[in-house]
Amino acid sequence: MFDEINKFFVMVKDEEFIFVIPNERCRKATAIAITEMSKHNKNFVNLLNHTFRVAGASMYIAQKEKLTAASKEICFLSAIFHDVFKEEENHDVKGRDFAIKILKSLKYRQNVIEKVAESIADHSNSEKFLHTVEAKILWDADKLDKLGATAFLRRINERNLKIRLEKDKNVFL
Repeated sequence: MFDEINKFFVMVKDEEFIFVIPNERCRKATAIAITEMSKHNKNFVNLLNHTFRVAGASMYIAQKEKLTAASKEICFLSAIFHDVFKEEENHDVKGRDFAIKILKSLKYRQNVIEKVAESIADHSNSEKFLHTVEAKILWDADKLDKLGATAFLRRINERNLKIRLEKDKNVFL
């Protein structure tokens, strides 16, 4: 199975995909996450595409924020593991626990594991305060992919319209 996934990664790299997998350990983590995702989700292909788009957006935002290589790796890992159990109840908690298990087996440092775990656990909660830049990036990237550019711009325009109407109401009344 890993050989087939590795061939896929090579193909993706040759096509200059939207992101580059940071290193070999991330490649292994990605292969494990994808394999597990395929077992737990009927809508696997769409979910895999979503995951890769979120990973790409996360890496783009991390680059724009001028994060360190270590923080970019946390952003990447968080994106790869965030929806492994998407079609199951409490998918964020299950994803967090699975990521902890896999990252420990791949000998990641504890502080990396904790930041990835926190990012995944908080990615679907809009009421929780996000404590790390990596968690904020995952949240933003996930929401941007779910909304899409058109919906995002529509939401901004609606908000601006409401603000403008309030200002106009104050001026004219």
